[in-house]
Amino acid sequence: MRGLKKIVESTVPPREFKRVCTVDTLSEVRRLEAQGVETKEAVALSYALNDNLESIKKAYATKADFELESHICMSERDFANRRKEMQHLRSELLSLQHLELCKLTDKLNKEVHGATLKMEVTKYELAKYVTGSIASLTALGFTVYRLFFM
Repeated sequence: MRGLKKIVESTVPPREFKRVCTVDTLSEVRRLEAQGVETKEAVALSYALNDNLESIKKAYATKADFELESHICMSERDFANRRKEMQHLRSELLSLQHLELCKLTDKLNKEVHGATLKMEVTKYELAKYVTGSIASLTALGFTVYRLFFM
């Protein structure tokens, strides 16, 4: 028995090595020895079994892994919804901008048309005034000519 303890102590992993899944190596070593396996081989097999169980455990997802995956999926869905909402708001904003631009363009066109109309009226009034002034001066000129030269 003393030899078994020495063999087990020499093959025990360091204390800072923490296992998540453990096997009762002593009972496994005794069971293997009862079946005719040498002590060193039995110890090595029991630790190999323990290591294999550890690697199998790492291959499976934990509850925390599923919760994280669920959180990531919810975040991605939320992000996709926010993106759709942003695109909808952007298209609404562009529509409103286009509508406002059309209103401003119409207002500007009306003001330009009104100013053009006022200029045409002023031009017509000026033409009437100038024509009237020329006619008056011409009549005055004929009157002066008749008075002095006839």
